[in-house]
Amino acid sequence: MSKIVSQIKNNIFNTYPVKVGVFFNPKIQMKVAFDLDNTLIVSHFSFPVELPKRRFWAYFCKYEPLRAGTVALFDFCKQQGWEIWIYTTSFRSVSYIKRLFWLYGIGLNGVVNQEIHNKKANANSSKYPPSFGIDVIVDDSEGVKIEGKKYNFNAIWIQPDNINWVADIKSQLLSLLV
Repeated sequence: MSKIVSQIKNNIFNTYPVKVGVFFNPKIQMKVAFDLDNTLIVSHFSFPVELPKRRFWAYFCKYEPLRAGTVALFDFCKQQGWEIWIYTTSFRSVSYIKRLFWLYGIGLNGVVNQEIHNKKANANSSKYPPSFGIDVIVDDSEGVKIEGKKYNFNAIWIQPDNINWVADIKSQLLSLLV
């Protein structure tokens, strides 16, 4: 019996290598990036927004409200063990973006703004997630979807008027794992 258990343990640990000092997590690691304007933040389109979790601090900080469902979607991603990134063509500062999401109780694993993209992207496109180790980008721009096909990266196109946007993104993210 212990020989079978030993074989199972060896198969598990060979399939899911464990880093020293890190808890065993058999979930597939993925970096998911989200666009800001018209995806998570109202810009040209209007959609329902969430109230910040840290309302006291929000009162003193200039901030842009996030689309309703963002917190739940990001919680889902974190539960899967995925990293959450922001990838925007805006010139908002990294510190502003991190503070914005902090107001909602969301920690980000990384931020790529236009300045960082211009310095490090390895393709002539508006966004190029592979330059930053990002596995998939969620964006409202059909152009990013087209660039994904052209430059071979995963892009989920979500329209600002999609009322089922959270469920659609979850479904599409999970389908990438199959």
